[in-house]
Amino acid sequence: MKLPKIFLPFVLLMVITALLRLYQLHAIPEGFHSDEAAFGYNAYSLLKTGRDEYGKRFPLVLTSFGDDKGALYSYATIPFVALLGLNETAVRLPTALGGILFVIIIYLLAFELTKNTKTSFLVSSVASLSPVGIVLSRVQSDPLLCVVMLTASIYWFVKWVRTRHIVDYS
Repeated sequence: MKLPKIFLPFVLLMVITALLRLYQLHAIPEGFHSDEAAFGYNAYSLLKTGRDEYGKRFPLVLTSFGDDKGALYSYATIPFVALLGLNETAVRLPTALGGILFVIIIYLLAFELTKNTKTSFLVSSVASLSPVGIVLSRVQSDPLLCVVMLTASIYWFVKWVRTRHIVDYS
């Protein structure tokens, strides 16, 4: 079996993507902001008790520091807190993995739209090396997870449209 020409460059791109998002995740950027702490604490509380910091059972919205936040990020953080403990890495890891997954999904979407591996590689390279993407992948960022889910949804929709079979019921 012969591998496509793009395979090795894409693997190298993914290694670079992972390094940019995972290296010293607990320390870079410096500091741990209050939203990260709130999501982490709520993930820990949900893991241990099934309740948020205010005692609400499996909430969809978290109230913390005087504002409301969607609970999705805390739920996504639970497995990492269970494995690594309640720390900066565990809280930031869902976003970092989402940033890596985004590069893969954007490659697939670009390929589905263009059927061109070079264009798809270029698009995924820009996504991988984008300073905004790197920074948002290194802090708790529930909007980034939403972008990953939206991009995946667009990819699957385009794929469905291209492969659906029209049935004539007449």
